[in-house]
Amino acid sequence: MDLEARHLAIMNLISLMDDRIDEATPSELGFLAWLFIYAKNATRANEIVRKGLDRDPSNPHLVKLSRTLKDQGEV
Repeated sequence: MDLEARHLAIMNLISLMDDRIDEATPSELGFLAWLFIYAKNATRANEIVRKGLDRDPSNPHLVKLSRTLKDQGEV
């Protein structure tokens, strides 16, 4: 898959997941946040991480992702 096709696939996945965000588990929210980071949208990634941590404050993936965003100055 070339770079443009990969980017398009990721953007489509983001759109599908974001449309159903209220149904997402904390782990799925973590995955969506990573997709937003890949898409260079750290602001939205941080919003998603906070939403996931509201649902499960002890989720290790979300806790680590929150730290990563904070360390990068994205919070």
